Amino acid sequence: MSQTGKYSQITAALLTPPGFGGIAVVKLYGQAVDALLAEIFTSHSLPAVDTIVPGKYYLGEIRDSEQVIDQVMVVLSRDNDNTALEIQSHGGPRIIQRLFILLTSYGVQVISWHMLEAPASIAAEQEYILATLKTELAITTIAAQYPAGLAAWCQTMISGLSNSTITHDDYKKQATALLNYSIIADRLLKPSRVFLIGPPNAGKSTLANHLTGRSQSLVSDLPGTTRDWTSELTDMAGLPVELVDTAGTRDTSDHLESLSLTRLKDQLNDADLYLILIPADFSGSIENEIVNIKAHLAPGKPFITVLSKSELLKGDCSSRIDILVSAVTGQGTAQLHSKVKYSLGIPADFSPQAPILFTPRQRNLITDSLTLQPQHISQILKTCLGH
Repeated sequence: MSQTGKYSQITAALLTPPGFGGIAVVKLYGQAVDALLAEIFTSHSLPAVDTIVPGKYYLGEIRDSEQVIDQVMVVLSRDNDNTALEIQSHGGPRIIQRLFILLTSYGVQVISWHMLEAPASIAAEQEYILATLKTELAITTIAAQYPAGLAAWCQTMISGLSNSTITHDDYKKQATALLNYSIIADRLLKPSRVFLIGPPNAGKSTLANHLTGRSQSLVSDLPGTTRDWTSELTDMAGLPVELVDTAGTRDTSDHLESLSLTRLKDQLNDADLYLILIPADFSGSIENEIVNIKAHLAPGKPFITVLSKSELLKGDCSSRIDILVSAVTGQGTAQLHSKVKYSLGIPADFSPQAPILFTPRQRNLITDSLTLQPQHISQILKTCLGH
C-alpha cells in the first residue's frame, strides 16, 4: 500500500556504480530512518528497531508487504541531528530498482549520491569515487587523500593559520597551486580522448591494437581498411585513456570512406591529445604531411608526432618527430606512454601521495577561501574536511 509523503524528509542515494556488481550500497539520511527501517526490514537478530545498536551490522530482509525484495545487511549511525541508514544489498539493477520503488512509495526522495543532505566530507567522497576508478595510479592517488593527502593538508592549514606559522599569503599560494593541480584529478577520474591521426597505412590500427592489448581494429596493408573511427579504453602510464583509431586522412572517391572522414572531422574537436603518426617508409615530405594534418586539428590542443614502423627506418629521422615507435619490436612504446601522460598535464615529478582536489565541492570551497580573511578560512577548510 502506498505511503506517499510519510517519509518525505528522508533522502536516499545509490553510492555504488550502477550495474551488475556483487554488492550495492544505498544510503538514507533523515531523522525518521529508524522508523522507516521498522516498516520495511525484518531480522531474527533484531526484535525491535529501538534496540538497534548504532554501528552494528544486522542481517535481514527488505520486504514490500509480505514479498521479500532481497536479503540485506543494514547499519544505522547517528551524528548530532543526522541519522543515517546504510543498506547493503545484492548488486543487480532489478533489485535496486525494486528497492527504490519501495522507498519512493513511502515518500523517500531518491537523489544522486553527491546531493545527499548529510554533510559531505573528503572521506565520504573518497569512498564513493574509489569504486569508480579504472587504473592503479588513480586508485592509489585517491586512496591517499584521506586521512593523509588533502585531509592532512587541510588540517595543517587550519593549525598553521590559527598559530600564525602559516601566513595569509602562504595559504593563498598553496591553495592556488592546489587548484592548478586539480587537472590531475580530472585525468585520473575521467578517461582522456587520445586520437591516432595519420595517412593511410601509417600503422595506426597496429599501434592501437598493441597499446590496448587487443584487436581493436582490423589490420591490413590496403589503404582505407579502417573506414570509421573505433575506440577502446586502456591504461597509459596510469591514466585511463580512450584510444581512438581513425581512418587515414586522404582524398578518396569511396562514398563510405568519404562519409567516415567527414564524421571524423566532427569528432576531432573532442580530443584531449593527438598522436600524429607518420610511417618510417613514408614516401613524401614528413614535414609537409605534419603541417597538412595539423590543419585539420583543433587549435591549441596538444599533439605528439610519432614515427611509426620504426623497424623500417633507414637513415636519419626528421627533426619534427617527437618519438620513434614500433608495434612489431616494441621500441618506444614505454616512452610513448610517458609522453602521453606528460602531454595530458601530469608532471614528471607527480606523487600519488600529494594533496589533490578531486571533487567539484572541494574545488569550490578552496576557490571561495581565496577571497576570505584568515579568520574565516579555517571554517571553509573544516567544511571541506566534513567537520
